[in-house]
Amino acid sequence: MKSKLLQCFLCICLLACYPAQAQYYLKWGVGSLFNQQAQLTLPGSVATDKEGNIYIADTGNHRIQKLSSTGQLILTFGMFGFQDGQMNRPQDILVDKEGNIFVSDTDNDRIQKFSADGQFLMKIGTRGADDGQLNIPRAIAFDAEGNILVADSFNNRVQKFSTSGAFMMAFGNSGTATETLYRPTAITVDTEGNIYVGDTGNHRVHKHSASGNLLMQIGSLGSGNTEFKSTVGVAVDAEGIIYVSDNGNHCIKKFSPLGSFIGKIGTFGSSEGQFYSPQNLVIDADSSILIADTYNQRIQKLTLDGQFLESFGDNGSTDYQFQNPMEVAVDKEGNVYVADSYNHRILKYSSTGQFLLKFGSKGAGPDQFFNPSGITVDEAGNIYVADSGNDRISKFSPTGQYLTQILDGFSYPVSVALDKENNIYVADRNNHFIKKYNASGNRLMAIGSKGSADEQFNMPVSVALDSKGNIYVADFYNQQIKKFDAAGNFLLKVGRYGRENGQFQYAVSVALDNEDHIFVADEHNNRVQKFSDSGEFLYAFGSPGTAPGEFNQPSGITLDAAGQVYVTDASHRLQVFTPAPAIAVKFENTPIALDGTYAFGTTPQGTDLSKEFTIDNTAGIGKLILSSPSLPAGYSLATDFPGEIAAGATATFSIKLSAETVGQYNGEVSFATNDPAKNPFQFKVSGEIVSPLEVPYPEDKAPPALLYPNPATTHLNVLFADHVRWQQVRVYTSMGKTVLVRKGNGKDTLLLPVASFAPGLYLLEIITEKETRRLKFLVR
Repeated sequence: MKSKLLQCFLCICLLACYPAQAQYYLKWGVGSLFNQQAQLTLPGSVATDKEGNIYIADTGNHRIQKLSSTGQLILTFGMFGFQDGQMNRPQDILVDKEGNIFVSDTDNDRIQKFSADGQFLMKIGTRGADDGQLNIPRAIAFDAEGNILVADSFNNRVQKFSTSGAFMMAFGNSGTATETLYRPTAITVDTEGNIYVGDTGNHRVHKHSASGNLLMQIGSLGSGNTEFKSTVGVAVDAEGIIYVSDNGNHCIKKFSPLGSFIGKIGTFGSSEGQFYSPQNLVIDADSSILIADTYNQRIQKLTLDGQFLESFGDNGSTDYQFQNPMEVAVDKEGNVYVADSYNHRILKYSSTGQFLLKFGSKGAGPDQFFNPSGITVDEAGNIYVADSGNDRISKFSPTGQYLTQILDGFSYPVSVALDKENNIYVADRNNHFIKKYNASGNRLMAIGSKGSADEQFNMPVSVALDSKGNIYVADFYNQQIKKFDAAGNFLLKVGRYGRENGQFQYAVSVALDNEDHIFVADEHNNRVQKFSDSGEFLYAFGSPGTAPGEFNQPSGITLDAAGQVYVTDASHRLQVFTPAPAIAVKFENTPIALDGTYAFGTTPQGTDLSKEFTIDNTAGIGKLILSSPSLPAGYSLATDFPGEIAAGATATFSIKLSAETVGQYNGEVSFATNDPAKNPFQFKVSGEIVSPLEVPYPEDKAPPALLYPNPATTHLNVLFADHVRWQQVRVYTSMGKTVLVRKGNGKDTLLLPVASFAPGLYLLEIITEKETRRLKFLVR
């Protein structure tokens, strides 16, 4: 019976993990896990522990998956990267007696050790050719003492390390002679301590003693019973029978302990018991063979004589799944199209996520694809596909019927775009051109050549156009976005290699919004960056990972009419991000915290006290929408309250303490927002209405100053009492607006200009080290 792990289908979700937080929810699809843990991409190896659990080196997804013996998912860890605990195409995996997990982190040139729950513990090796250094380590094995043997592939040798990672010995050197190795990619140890090495580049298997002396050799290049096309996996059972994964011949071959051919298991194909480029294999405690059937994206379990038992894994080929999705497009109706590259097809969904259409299969026929990468849709709903592996651009009707194609000497075209006249633009990657065609497929112009100059490209991988017809190109190996006018003249470039804002580690896709802002999928930085049309960095969002809102090597990006951003990544998913606001409320540039308190102060009975507040959305990238506020008793709005605030903007409103009776007035101001991190936004206010006779100062204290003339016309004199050491003076209108501020100067008099003040009542606030006092005065 074929056992699926856990099928997680197309998960498109609204996330706003821009500078502001936002609420995540599943927009469409089924399944509770977002990172497609059911799917495998080019699994390189399989291992088991003493409980029978199965561990898979999910090479193309840069992670490890742990399953129960019945195929239930237990644990997944790892993601693309170079830091401790991250991985770059892990090819082999082992589990020791304590349950620790060792991973051959191949393209990072190291071996990593993890605890049973996937926590990083240590690493062995750095890139190099000295003792203890590694260059593309492809396979690992334990000897009887638990020491670690490594097939150090590009150093053409086997190295041995202690359990603590100390170098112990090495054997082998490059060549084709009997005792040499060339690109070894498989290793195992039998019960007597002999070491078996898959000498892949020489298409043979070596048997060595524990000290590295050559004992036996099996095979040569070919398709016969004792011949191989790349020996990439080797295992030995309890009887000493040798099992070899013959990658290019798509089978497993069995040999006696003396090297005599016994038989073979499997043929090329995708049915049960068939293989497509199998890699590593292991024999479990039940004497079954587990085989990494790499290009069938699965692990197969067979008996030792080749009878199929079950398989694990999923290549993501249902209507709601992807296998390495690349570009994504949205039509004028909001329908979503995905270039499902490794499934060699195009998928279409409604704006609400309902599956509508699929077309294509692997092949070179007119209605077939080979790794389609780019996609766009015209106003009539016709679909244009960059059929990368077939070196063509194909056009289909809205129902997926083949219409026509462009063949113009392309070499792996990966992106296609349209202008308002339906001219077609193609990123011809390996030819280092951007080519423009009219709607009939006739070439109009070509931009570029190979190089690093402004008008040149080094692997252009994405093309997009703005509302003015300017052309934007993701220049992959030059680490830049380049902008050209409609005639192909260079205008500007954005970025260089790096991790800082405005820098890229492989800009893999570019798109424009309705305002011609530039959005870039920054592949190895695992983020999306936004720039102005002049190339000024605006913001970035995303972080490495496979959780919702995180990225695992983003690969395609587009925007819809509402400004939502669609991003595909190497976790076989499409995520949707909606622009989010970021509310902040301030009084005179001082933020008021959510659930914080603002002290209104004191005002005499019959005199309203008004305070102006600012609502700030400058950190947001989406419109801030607000409801009318609820106010506590004694308070009311003094000005209109804003209903919405554009991204990057601010607005003000004023609240007045206007109660008619003397007393304390405390309560909460609250209003709904569309910032999910601060909804509702609320803060407490406190204020007091007092008798007019109480306003200047409490009855048991002397006045802090004498004001004259009062009423004033041009100037107001402030004569401070002897005991007052003032630090600051503020003047407020009766609405609470600050109109004048003076800092303490040590003098006992102060002359304030009031000629520009509108006639009316004002409050003079005197701030000392110990207290704040207020006096009234009039201006005529």
